[in-house]
Amino acid sequence: LLQEVQHRTRNNMQVLSTLLKLQAMYLADPQARQIFDGLQNPLPEIAEECGFFLQRGVYKKPLSETLT
Repeated sequence: LLQEVQHRTRNNMQVLSTLLKLQAMYLADPQARQIFDGLQNPLPEIAEECGFFLQRGVYKKPLSETLT
């Protein structure tokens, strides 16, 4: 189950990155395009961090225990 969650997380991050890239193609303002490009950069890192926590069982605990 955790592998499926990790797989879906990576896929969702890839979809978000692609949508941001497509939207940026239609922006005429260079500053707005730069902002959209900057939004894409952390997405693979977020997916990796999610996988890191999933592998270590962080999400198996109740949130209240995880935050303390």
